[in-house]
Amino acid sequence: MKRNFGFKPYEDSGKYGFISYKSEDEKTVAPYAKALHDKGVKLWYDYGIPAGEDWFETISQKIVESSFMIVFVTQKIFHSSVIQIEIKTAEMWDIPVVPVFIENLTRGAIPKKSASLLAKLSLKQGVDAVFYPCLSYNFD
Repeated sequence: MKRNFGFKPYEDSGKYGFISYKSEDEKTVAPYAKALHDKGVKLWYDYGIPAGEDWFETISQKIVESSFMIVFVTQKIFHSSVIQIEIKTAEMWDIPVVPVFIENLTRGAIPKKSASLLAKLSLKQGVDAVFYPCLSYNFD
């Protein structure tokens, strides 16, 4: 799938943030990523990985070379083993993980096997819907 947030992923040497998101959320995530980029935040995301290249090796390399990871949190990420591996990779390399909550979460929509991920992200200082148009969270 071709992903494009309206800007090219950061490719120079220097500090940048790695964007972690569920590909199905691309249209929801794009405006937030673009707003951060437009504010001068250097970001890398999975756009333009050449055909034939080991996708997961590239992702892992970009995570460990990043200065921080932004996880765009929606209910869909709790169904993704790849995102959970991305977060664990960042933690193993002491890369700060910043959750950006862009969707209301309901406990019933999150698999019980992902409870620890929800707890982990909830305990981190996060951002509600970038620039604070706060969302209410319903954990009923």
